[in-house]
Amino acid sequence: MIDYAKIKFLGLLHWSERWTQTDMVYLAKGGFWLTFNKIIGTSTSLALAMAYARLLPQETYGLYKYILSIMGIISIIALPGVNSAIQRSVALGLEGSAKEGLKTKIRWGSLAAFVGILTALYYYSQGNRTLAFGVIIASIAVPFIESLSVAYPIMQGRMKFKELSILSSLRQIVIPFSLIITLFFTKNLLIFLGIYYAVTILSDAFIFIFSFRKLNSERDPESHSLSLHLSVMNIIGLASGYLDKILTWHFLGAGALAVYSFAIIPIDQAEAYLKSSYTLAFPKIAAQETKVLKKTLIPKIIKFSIILIIPVVLYILIAPFLYKVFFPQYIESIKYSQVFALTLLFFPQRMISQLLLAQARKKDLYIQNTAMPAIKIILMVLLIPLFGIWGMIWANFVYLTLAGALLYYLFKNLKDDPIQ
Repeated sequence: MIDYAKIKFLGLLHWSERWTQTDMVYLAKGGFWLTFNKIIGTSTSLALAMAYARLLPQETYGLYKYILSIMGIISIIALPGVNSAIQRSVALGLEGSAKEGLKTKIRWGSLAAFVGILTALYYYSQGNRTLAFGVIIASIAVPFIESLSVAYPIMQGRMKFKELSILSSLRQIVIPFSLIITLFFTKNLLIFLGIYYAVTILSDAFIFIFSFRKLNSERDPESHSLSLHLSVMNIIGLASGYLDKILTWHFLGAGALAVYSFAIIPIDQAEAYLKSSYTLAFPKIAAQETKVLKKTLIPKIIKFSIILIIPVVLYILIAPFLYKVFFPQYIESIKYSQVFALTLLFFPQRMISQLLLAQARKKDLYIQNTAMPAIKIILMVLLIPLFGIWGMIWANFVYLTLAGALLYYLFKNLKDDPIQ
């Protein structure tokens, strides 16, 4: 009976390939484990968010998110492009580059920690001791977290989706529940941050040990150069991803940052599911020729966007109920969350970015990752002081619309040979 059901399911997947023009069997196999991981992550994140809403004052939660955002920007010094370069190299079978990437992460992660401590001294000089000591705790953790993070692109590049899903799921259980238990005993932000970073480092270390087994010694000659290029070109983009919270904190206060953060929690969780498509698609895109992708990628993106309309509309309808049940302290976040959910419809266009990355098209990547995030930052600086949280949301819509137009332009003008 089980074998019969399996045969029928495989038949359905093969039939669906006529419309999707995609290897649906591959997606189902890899997607099952990635989806399993996301279900665990969503469940534990929901439990943690409920604990935040009920046990942590808005001002404390806002300060917590602010510290994480500050450290997110400082961590850019640790060359985030290393991970993308490692994933590409490993997907091409050149696994020895992962060890070089690890050494790079250790060196630059230590520099990030030093900058973080200098930042903490500044806040201390301004009389904000809680913020200063919070940044110091985070700074000490940065070299460890950044170095251990290379485990994920290694396993993704090797398409070890099952193993990565199981290990990552365990991580996503241990960290949130450690924090929930901590909240029952103390609301002290510094203790909370210490527990968060300590448990995160221990969990990542376990995954790191597993991922570094049996790597071959083949090296990618482009890996180091690509790491530097990706890191430089992504500085503005990564900074813009954290500046929304930093600007909200500065212009509107910690309470408004808490309201905004809870408004985007469901959207962030939805994006976590959608990013599985990146993980699955990247090795396939890396192995295909440009002329083939130019014929098939845009129709797939359009179909992906059409499919997303249903869950987005459904979320908008049920959001008031969800917030009243799970986050009654943040009813104010509902209207922002409903409108922000529409940004998910722009998600499929990012698949073009994966093509540019897979083929190491540095010139196009520089254009995409510097010009558009710079415009986003300008929009946020102009609109947040004028319109508050709504200004942040409108800035995102304008940014995503322009980014989509740019990606389509770059895609249509691709040449068959990679642009260096």
